[in-house]
Amino acid sequence: MLLAMAQGKPRYGAELINQVVEGYQHRGMQEPANRMRGGLPRLEAELGMTEAARKLLDQVPLVDGSTDLPVALAEVGEDGKAEVILREDLKKHPEDTLWQYWRAPQIAAAIALARNKPLDAIDALRKSIPYDLRDTEVPAMRARAFLSATQFDLAEAEFRKIIDHRTAGVPSANVALAHLGIARARALLGNLTGSREEYEEFFAIRNDAEPDLPAMRQARAEYAKLIGNARR
Repeated sequence: MLLAMAQGKPRYGAELINQVVEGYQHRGMQEPANRMRGGLPRLEAELGMTEAARKLLDQVPLVDGSTDLPVALAEVGEDGKAEVILREDLKKHPEDTLWQYWRAPQIAAAIALARNKPLDAIDALRKSIPYDLRDTEVPAMRARAFLSATQFDLAEAEFRKIIDHRTAGVPSANVALAHLGIARARALLGNLTGSREEYEEFFAIRNDAEPDLPAMRQARAEYAKLIGNARR
């Protein structure tokens, strides 16, 4: 399931997740079914499938203690709802280390990015640095924040952290997207050769991805523009 998402096959991954969800429901295990399905909107949003994520968020019940659902809400523009959830969860978990230093900062950063406040997102994620190798989510979010804040060298360093520790946590699309992030950072720094190499690495990793994936379409358009600029 997660491997399919990591390989750029979100529709196939969603089918597999729904099969697991149906299995849980058949056995009367609604809470794990909701939790399993609740992780999907964030995966879709971060692959550029904003409308699919938004539709699914309308269908999935709120899962108590979920990080993925409020992050996804912020990523599809429902940052006000995400903020309400964040406030409530912080009250529920005042002494929970993972909530205070890992889960809550991700939600706060997603809200800040949705509001075009990347410096606030960077600040929110500072306390998560000791947990960077827990999985790739925090470095990926911090990298996007640095990129949005035009701190391209720092963005590349965060994306590189993901690539260098690709086995941290579960299989994730963040590894391939890190190459795409570095390609963008280098292009904005004027390093066209280095940017082209990272775009090509991204395409190699995603050589059998779903062809109409928004992230793939955007990357191809950026690459074509890059090549066109290099030939001038």
